[in-house]
Amino acid sequence: MNNIKNKTKEETMTYLITNNKDIRDHFEKDFSNTSDARHWITNHLDLSKEWTITKATNKAKKKLDQMELFIFI
Repeated sequence: MNNIKNKTKEETMTYLITNNKDIRDHFEKDFSNTSDARHWITNHLDLSKEWTITKATNKAKKKLDQMELFIFI
C-alpha cells in the first residue's frame, strides 16, 4: 500500500487592499493569508502611502462602493 499524499490547491481568500487617503486607489486580490497580502503590497505598491487589508466580504465591497460614490458626487 502506498502512502502518497495528495497535493491540494492551497485555499485562498479574496482581500481588499485600500489606500487610506484615497479609496479610489484599491485592489481586490486573492491571497492565502494576510501575510502574503502584505508581501504583495511591499513588492508592488507605493510604500509612501498607507494601505489597509480587509477580507473582501459583500459588506466591505458595498461600503467601498458607497464611499466611492460619495467622493464622485
